Amino acid sequence: PKSDDPVFFEDHEQYLLPYISPYHSSFFRFHSDASSSFFELPFYLQNSCFHHDYIVRFRSVPFMQKSMMANELREAGNRNFNQGLYRKAYMNYEHSIGIFVYVELHKDNSFELFQSPEEDPREEKVRKGLLLQSLLNMAICLIKMRNFEECRKCLDDSLMLSPYNLRAKAIRAMNILYNKASKLFDLNLAREDASRAAEVHPEYQRLLELIDDRIHREYGKECKFYTKFFKEVKCYSGIKPASNYEFEHTVIKKLHQEYIDMLKYYSDTEEVFSKVSEESKDVQKVLVKMNWIAELSPHKPSMLMARHASVEGVNLESNTIDDAFEGAKRVMICRAFNKGKYNKRILYKNIQEALQEFEQRPQKVEFNEEEEYW
Repeated sequence: PKSDDPVFFEDHEQYLLPYISPYHSSFFRFHSDASSSFFELPFYLQNSCFHHDYIVRFRSVPFMQKSMMANELREAGNRNFNQGLYRKAYMNYEHSIGIFVYVELHKDNSFELFQSPEEDPREEKVRKGLLLQSLLNMAICLIKMRNFEECRKCLDDSLMLSPYNLRAKAIRAMNILYNKASKLFDLNLAREDASRAAEVHPEYQRLLELIDDRIHREYGKECKFYTKFFKEVKCYSGIKPASNYEFEHTVIKKLHQEYIDMLKYYSDTEEVFSKVSEESKDVQKVLVKMNWIAELSPHKPSMLMARHASVEGVNLESNTIDDAFEGAKRVMICRAFNKGKYNKRILYKNIQEALQEFEQRPQKVEFNEEEEYW
């Protein structure tokens, strides 16, 4: 039975989860052999190397058979999506695309990308239409699975096929909206996409309203942050900070990477995966905040930063502003670090590793066995 393609949906803002390929064991085997550029490809192209022979044989059949199979796989993906089986739906869409666009690995560690364009203009139009539908449906699945980076790659490819496609732009806006790591600048770009889509398709008006609400909230958060930040900047005016924030930042980056590795390892164990996923959210929240603070510069101020600096009487062109900024960033990053809720065992392990990296003598850290969290 036919099933309509996924349309606009309302979801909750979430932090990114790593995309875990169903072929990750094969990737592990090929990791040392394949060229580094292979791993820069979107996952749907990487995965096409390992598609089943049943799918592979359709790559060399006449166009009519190719298109029928690709459409059947897309319809199966739609049914799985409507049942909430997003991982299965993603695989259906990926295999639908893999009939027309795929990668082959060679024995000399090189790879080749096959696009298989059709000579008949009518067939080529159908091919592009099927590819576009599956790419956009796959992008929505990736939003549902909280993999915003892979979603962005799918949308980039879909907009190469159809640069003015409003549905693609609306999904791109959704991808930014539901990613809690999105910055105010990104949200304003998302608003432009949603506004264009809503002008033609009224169903995207709700998306525009959600983006406006998120922009309003983020604006409020940044205003509160800059008020506190420039108070610290004034405290450090003319004072060179004794240390920087690199150590705390390194600890959280290492902690975040460890959680990504754990999520991949426990991907087939639902209960443990869920627990690790919840713990990782707190770490990711701290890391996103730290990354944002670390990027602040008096030489490239946003309009909001410049306005707050003016209100607080801070001269962003002062000779001592760099030291004052570094001191304030140090304070704000330490505060972000201290507000985090961490698994103490994993935290202390990464503190020890970071100490070794900084060529400091490792400190023995004591903690109460009964307390699981920081």
